[in-house]
Amino acid sequence: MKKTILLICVLALLCVLSSLSVIGASCTSVPVEDCTVDGDLQLQGESTFYFNDTGADGAIKINCNDCTFDCNNSNIVNGGFFGGRGINMANKRNVIIKNCNVDGRGEIINWTNTGNWTDQGSNIWKFSDGAKPARVFLNDTEYGMAQYNTTLNELNRWFANSTAGFYVYAPENPASHYSSIKKPMFKQDLVLFQCSERRTKFKCGFG
Repeated sequence: MKKTILLICVLALLCVLSSLSVIGASCTSVPVEDCTVDGDLQLQGESTFYFNDTGADGAIKINCNDCTFDCNNSNIVNGGFFGGRGINMANKRNVIIKNCNVDGRGEIINWTNTGNWTDQGSNIWKFSDGAKPARVFLNDTEYGMAQYNTTLNELNRWFANSTAGFYVYAPENPASHYSSIKKPMFKQDLVLFQCSERRTKFKCGFG
């Protein structure tokens, strides 16, 4: 009988530990990957936190109702993993998220290698390492895509599709000319608020 009770207790403890590992650690003013916001929380001010969210379920998970998550003008930045999410607050009520700067962009892999760019003439450069982004940020400014890879200019500085590849406008090798070439990395662009539930009443956005 004692062995049976002991076995039940061990199994119950294992279930609790397993549940905790799935939920994740509670966020503090200095959040870690996959932590949960379990009540009103203010982050350390004007800091930058890098997350990958390889599980694609939210680098920071809101796990409370009737609460406020204040980033305190800190930055939630993608660490380079494509497909992650910034902040996930699915199925929660009366939640306010404010003062958050969520940057879901990430560097295009190997763009800084000058050997990956081929001069096509007329300040047009082709990237040879496979990237075919749908949106592009050059020096952290988003530019519209040119209609064709032969019509790039100062206004429309890039072009990409699955057949032609990825092209960028630059007066010299883009690896030398630009300080950064980025594309969106977090799913849903910058941050996933999941505000579509009719039962929820909360502020969706920054401010």
